Amino acid sequence: MNPFRKRLIIIGSGAFLIIAAGAIAAYLIATNNRISIDTASIQAPLIDLTTAVPGTLNAVYVQAGDTVAANQPVASVGNQIITSKVAGLIVQVNDTIGAQVSPGQTVVEMIDP
Repeated sequence: MNPFRKRLIIIGSGAFLIIAAGAIAAYLIATNNRISIDTASIQAPLIDLTTAVPGTLNAVYVQAGDTVAANQPVASVGNQIITSKVAGLIVQVNDTIGAQVSPGQTVVEMIDP
């Protein structure tokens, strides 16, 4: 075999291996930061924060998406301050200030994730 041709084959093979290794490394880096999930669901029981007495909704101190600590004030109905019972995430808020609220009516819904 011609020495020039032999050297050309070796250089070509080396270049191919370097390009292939670079492509594999790029693929691994690109896919390493991804998480693949077929089906997933997260369930958490809703915690209804209600008032014990009827009254007017005076103020709401939280918004949906807020994280609250245990015993944190979330709303004011009449003379009563409604507080969270546990730390959690607020998922729904009745923010109609001035609305009449009945005893047991949900003012804020939250979950304990």
